Amino acid sequence: MNKQIIFVILALIVGFVGGMLFTTPALRNHPMMGVAGNIQNPHIGMGSQAPMTGRQMMEAMTLKLKDKSGDDFDATFIEQMIPHHQGAVEMAQLALTSSKRPEIIKLANDIIASQQKEIEQMRSWQRAWFGINPQ
Repeated sequence: MNKQIIFVILALIVGFVGGMLFTTPALRNHPMMGVAGNIQNPHIGMGSQAPMTGRQMMEAMTLKLKDKSGDDFDATFIEQMIPHHQGAVEMAQLALTSSKRPEIIKLANDIIASQQKEIEQMRSWQRAWFGINPQ
């Protein structure tokens, strides 16, 4: 009986944490997210339920840029960088509420300011160069 209770509690915790991770806007809109909100792992195959590490996500984003040039490269680069920056902003916002170190809080504020400015710049380029009206 105790094993069943522990299993149920663990399942609830995993479900809650997973739900929190995949309802974060930057992750939900990330180019590596699948239709069911699962991160697609190119090392395992598309549609896989296996989670990607941060390193694997970066490799997959970089892989999308290989063999591209000119406007195709620029459009893909911006498409990949916006959610990357949004993720950094969301992490920094968590640092503002969770860290007690003034150095981390200052860094988080700097990240938020710089990354939001860069996101707006990239969205402006999407509109001007590619006729894309990002949300």
